[in-house]
Amino acid sequence: TYAYTQNPVHTFPSSQPYTVCLTIKDENGCTAKYCEGVAAQPLCDCLDDPLEVNGDQTWTSNQAVNHNLIVRAGNTLTLSGMTLNMAPDCKIYVERRARLEALASTLTTGCTLPDKYWSGIEVWGNGLLSHPTVGDITSGYPFTTAQHGVAYLIESKVSKASYGALTDNVANTGHETYWQPYGTWGNHYGGIVYAFKSTFTNNLRAAHIAAFPANLPGAPTTNIGNRSRFIGCVIE
Repeated sequence: TYAYTQNPVHTFPSSQPYTVCLTIKDENGCTAKYCEGVAAQPLCDCLDDPLEVNGDQTWTSNQAVNHNLIVRAGNTLTLSGMTLNMAPDCKIYVERRARLEALASTLTTGCTLPDKYWSGIEVWGNGLLSHPTVGDITSGYPFTTAQHGVAYLIESKVSKASYGALTDNVANTGHETYWQPYGTWGNHYGGIVYAFKSTFTNNLRAAHIAAFPANLPGAPTTNIGNRSRFIGCVIE
């Protein structure tokens, strides 16, 4: 990783020794280089300003995040073969018409202090809309603005979370910077969690799937099956 700015800041993907180098180049093209070993410390503080995903992104290298992570409507965040270390009390939000895919990846906290948990994956839906078919869920759903958000976990691991995955709006231990904006309580119900051969380990609660459809006027009364699925998963 390189930076050419004054006072650069870099977040290391894991807690271990690294070598950091400073290279100086003068107006004549002469250079000098100094390197020093540093010990990266785990992120144990969740900052209040969120990190937003506003376009389709694929992350393939390990990342450490000490902000609430919001996958905005209309976008997909794909985690592929990597580890995402969330700071304690930070949460991943998946809005309506947003999709989080974890493919052979680990979602955990990099903080090694005892009794520290990140807040898990919160998926928002539409309490007035039926769920799609499982075929749609595995094929890139959601497709339109009002459709349910999806967390799609394939052969992945979720650990050290307060809730591994949830489809309700649960307070975030003093860092609740983002509260569902859909008005009447229950309108955000219906988020979809589809987990296949994934492992939920050392969480306070593996999952919290809210009742769907919600008990509110206009909620669907036909085709009301909840399509959240945990298939071949291990919960320990």
